Amino acid sequence: MTVRSQAELTIRDRFQQLVPQMILLHERVAKEMGLSAVALQALHLIDLHDGPISPTELSKSSGLPRSTVARVLAALESDGYVRRTEVPGDGRRALISSAPKARTVGTRFDLYADAMRAVSADFSATELAVIARYWDALLQAVEDRAADN
Repeated sequence: MTVRSQAELTIRDRFQQLVPQMILLHERVAKEMGLSAVALQALHLIDLHDGPISPTELSKSSGLPRSTVARVLAALESDGYVRRTEVPGDGRRALISSAPKARTVGTRFDLYADAMRAVSADFSATELAVIARYWDALLQAVEDRAADN
């Protein structure tokens, strides 16, 4: 086995180990916050979006049916995690943004952000740039495949 093929195999194996750990972490945090796992993911997508997001955009980015997104957003709004703002001139459309209470969810992940910073300290800036480029390419490949389905 070549060094490259061994490295590719190790990356794939570690990714396969990381995915279920992240899913379980998100489920634990959702449960602690009294949210469904889907609601936590929706809240995360809202936070990642550059500015307010429409329910239709959220449906597209999450792959969830619009009816599910509507129910999830109603629950998040009722619990104070998101705000709904009507689009001026179009009372049928709304934009969704995070409410201040949503920041309490982010604090649940601080421990893991601290762990990432600690691990990053063991790598040079050049190594981190390569890792970042790899993750960017992987994210793009996953998004492209999801868009095809």
